[in-house]
Amino acid sequence: MSKFQESNPYSDPSKERGPTKGSTNCGQATASLILGLLTPCCFSFLTGIPALILGVIALQKISHSGGLLKGQGMAIIGVVTGGAGTLFSCLLLPALLLPAVQSAREAARQQVSLNNMKQIGLALHNHYDLHGALPAAGSVDGDSATELGLSWRVHLLPFLDQSALYNQFHLDEPWDSPHNKSLLPMMPELYQSPNMPRGEVTLYLGVVQRNQEFPGARTLFGDGTQTRKLGEVTDSSSNTIMIVEADIQEAVLWTKPADLELDTSNPSRGLGTLRFSRFLALMVDGGARPIPNETSAAELLNLLLMDDGK
Repeated sequence: MSKFQESNPYSDPSKERGPTKGSTNCGQATASLILGLLTPCCFSFLTGIPALILGVIALQKISHSGGLLKGQGMAIIGVVTGGAGTLFSCLLLPALLLPAVQSAREAARQQVSLNNMKQIGLALHNHYDLHGALPAAGSVDGDSATELGLSWRVHLLPFLDQSALYNQFHLDEPWDSPHNKSLLPMMPELYQSPNMPRGEVTLYLGVVQRNQEFPGARTLFGDGTQTRKLGEVTDSSSNTIMIVEADIQEAVLWTKPADLELDTSNPSRGLGTLRFSRFLALMVDGGARPIPNETSAAELLNLLLMDDGK
């Protein structure tokens, strides 16, 4: 034997490279088959994509092995099941995640709205501390007897760090005068419900009673002309509603002296469809919380009235 033959291991038949014909299955084919079969059960692309890759590698190796490797059928099954499972997972996963994503987004929007209402409540209390009364829904402000024709939301502007905007209003003109209407696009972000596109309308409304006010059954804003003192609230301040976040169909231009009119026979009118199974309310004590739609009409009416003793 020559020195070349001695130093060359490939010249020794006992050291033959690679598997013998038909002696083994391709490992990648087996792995592809297993992962591919697991994919439909797990609904996961984490097994489907490896099954695809290993199956393609296995098919290439088998094709170039000259018949020394088996497992083409397993590789094909792995590729098919892995591909189908991956495609199905990609289609199914968003559908499964969508409710959770929507729920998280709604929870975030609700929290933003609750924070908005709490700041509005703080502004209302600061207005009270300065003027000795809450602003009227739209006719008069403080102790003035002048017809203003501007919403209470306008008169809160100085207490929301919006004095510059407030000073631009002509308080002796109605909300829809040419000048005052030109200020509609300048609605503060705080009055913007996160469930609505940016615009000039708000869902943060007081609750008024047109021609229905009598002692023992009054809302905080009455018929819209009164300026209330907090001492008139004889019910629990934590269980008396001051402001509500109404449904979209109740939206009003933010400077307009318009609010939610109470229907005593159906106190939930205009409430409870913006959010799932609830509406948001700001209480007299400044707290804001969701009110479930399951609340009975009688109980809701008690929450909306400030002096019914219930």
